[in-house]
Amino acid sequence: MNRSKLDRQHVKMIIAHSLAAGSSQRKIAEMLDTSQPTISRIARKDDVREMIQNEERLFLQSVETICEKLRQDPVLMKEYEKQITKELFKGLRRTFEECRLG
Repeated sequence: MNRSKLDRQHVKMIIAHSLAAGSSQRKIAEMLDTSQPTISRIARKDDVREMIQNEERLFLQSVETICEKLRQDPVLMKEYEKQITKELFKGLRRTFEECRLG
């Protein structure tokens, strides 16, 4: 993606959201067909840093809301525990396969 397109507001928001969600700069760069240093430069801009902070706040608020709902509903909590366990085992299986294949 060329430089002028990277300066568009919606692209900056994609970068901010992705970084706040824990994506690496390298993965974001691949997604946007640019380089990791370019993503780093954009992420250091004041407006993008503010977007990242806002996205992080929204994420934390969502987590707090979900946790409160889980505390209030034991059936939902049990289902959530099953899903988390399932996802953890998937991740462990992938990690094991990567180690094995080497």
